[in-house]
Amino acid sequence: MAFGRSAAIANKPNIVIIVSDDQGYGDLGCYGSGEAETPNLDRMAKEGVRLTDFYVTHPACTPSRAGLLTGRYAQRCTANWALINRNHPAFNDEKEYTGGIPASEDFLLPAVLKEVGYRTGCFGKWHLGHGQGQKPFDRGFDDSLISAMGYVDCFTGRFFGHPDIFKNGVVQDFSGYTNDAYVDAAIKFVEASKDHPFFIYLPFNAVHSSPPTEERPYPMVQAPAEDLNHFKAKGFSGHRLHYLAALHRMDQGIGRLETALEKNGVAQNTLVIFFSDNGGHHKFGAENSPLRGQKATLLEGGIRVPAIVKWPGVLPPGELCEEPLMQLDFFNMSLAAAKASVPSSRRLDGKNPTPTLKGEAASPHDRLVFQFHQSVAVREGRYKLFRPHGAHAGYELYDLEKDVGETENLAVEHPDVVQRLAADPLLEELEALFEATPRE
Repeated sequence: MAFGRSAAIANKPNIVIIVSDDQGYGDLGCYGSGEAETPNLDRMAKEGVRLTDFYVTHPACTPSRAGLLTGRYAQRCTANWALINRNHPAFNDEKEYTGGIPASEDFLLPAVLKEVGYRTGCFGKWHLGHGQGQKPFDRGFDDSLISAMGYVDCFTGRFFGHPDIFKNGVVQDFSGYTNDAYVDAAIKFVEASKDHPFFIYLPFNAVHSSPPTEERPYPMVQAPAEDLNHFKAKGFSGHRLHYLAALHRMDQGIGRLETALEKNGVAQNTLVIFFSDNGGHHKFGAENSPLRGQKATLLEGGIRVPAIVKWPGVLPPGELCEEPLMQLDFFNMSLAAAKASVPSSRRLDGKNPTPTLKGEAASPHDRLVFQFHQSVAVREGRYKLFRPHGAHAGYELYDLEKDVGETENLAVEHPDVVQRLAADPLLEELEALFEATPRE
């Protein structure tokens, strides 16, 4: 698909989108954590806008990231599931990946930005398909260093012994620490692209767990020894120790990238977006407090995530945005910032959140709608409708203004609200799309 190249590329902001993996809502200093050490993200919040009511459309990796890069619900492009083990070449007789965003879905953020003059780089967990037509260079990225599967040993870059680190499509014999390597690659990209508009997509492995190995027969979040020792000295142990250490290391990497933007004279013309791909996983040390639930649920702890947006000269520093927004909106925001157009035939589900983040407008969404397997949720203002998994599950209703922890079910008291939200046309459409998609 051709998008129409713009002749003028001057005055376009650089765009950096940073995605953490399975990070808990309560695991940032600026979100109230007394345990997480995240000075660089905390500083970003002081220099930008911190979002309290920010959501991802899906509580798992692949669909959430697919939504970001397409601006559409993952159900529209059949990316309803995370790439799971049996789809990996290590377990697949055809030695090919399946799942992810299908190659036929061709209106992706990096390709659109490239068409309007941006240099594009992807450094981190890909997890969006690695078959024909699905690799980063097929999607519009000029440069990439990725973990294709994403669920890897962070010190060897291997997935159950299978090499999974690729540089521009070529498998690498990797050693080091993946999350450091991604930042190193992003910094080199900044240095090479500083005289040109650029887009960086930086999705970390952190703070997701890594698969078991022969030496360690159980999954665990991985972090370098110096970070582990730092938190061990503070009295932490077990999964929380590893989680906090990896989070700290990721924050340090984000700080290194921010320093590189400043040293190369581009920080003041760079839009930086940070969020987690879904809620934290309690088993591996995440803290979603004060929210209920976790990854793989449509409770608030699975889909409401930390998010920070910094855009010098455009967004006010140190502000708080309490309006409901979602990761699909960053697709629209990026295109608007780059002055890229969208074909009239293209249906996007996101909205440009810039006026909202400036404090000039309410949320552009009347409702936020979620569908995950047989579970659904709808947020409208203060109310959240929720239906758990299960053939006989009933609807629950919560007042998030009074009960952000979703402890008091108001469905019996407000049957009219339940009925109205359950009949949402988009919800019905997403459920139909999901049911029409073959199971992977």
